[in-house]
Amino acid sequence: ISTIALSARKEKTMKLTQIPCEGIKKAKNILITQKYYIALSGQRVTFMNHSFEIVKVLEKFTHSYNGSISPDGKYLLVISNSPMFYLISLETLELIDKVRIKGGVETIEGRGCWSPDGQHIVFYHNIYGISTKKVAI
Repeated sequence: ISTIALSARKEKTMKLTQIPCEGIKKAKNILITQKYYIALSGQRVTFMNHSFEIVKVLEKFTHSYNGSISPDGKYLLVISNSPMFYLISLETLELIDKVRIKGGVETIEGRGCWSPDGQHIVFYHNIYGISTKKVAI
């Protein structure tokens, strides 16, 4: 498995370079921060530096393919469709919190996103067959 690195030139063309990378082998989604490439593969979140070297792997997630970085860049929200979400510190690369959504929620759909002030998380979910918006703190 390889990933494609893009580099812009003055002529506004892009050069594509393949880079072998074990860290994203089964990734369904990849996020990019100033410090890391973050690969989400369902049961694992892999953090790699910009040379694609694995820095840390967090495991034992459940159906976690979508993520969102907080507005201040300090946290990663990982949405699971189980219905659960996880909060990871991008400073320590440790799991801070794990929250199971209750109250008839069957699945969480999409990535979820942060409010502009980073105090709330917005996501879609399915309650007994009806899709609605949900805001969580």
